Amino acid sequence: MNAAGDDDGVEGEGTTNSSMPDPLVQNTTVVEFDITVPAYVSDALEVRVTWSDFAIAAEWVGDELWSATANLPG
Repeated sequence: MNAAGDDDGVEGEGTTNSSMPDPLVQNTTVVEFDITVPAYVSDALEVRVTWSDFAIAAEWVGDELWSATANLPG
């Protein structure tokens, strides 16, 4: 306050501009898994990533390299 008793505060001071997330909007994060497995000779090899309730099948890239992408809750 100044000598006249007026408040020299910033306009809008005291108000809050808090944004609450919309509970109906699903927030997800894209996660990419680059996986290297030991050399294994088989046509039946399957690589899967399990995270909580999610199970993602990885795709063979070449040699011992596999890759998987998932949209997981953020």
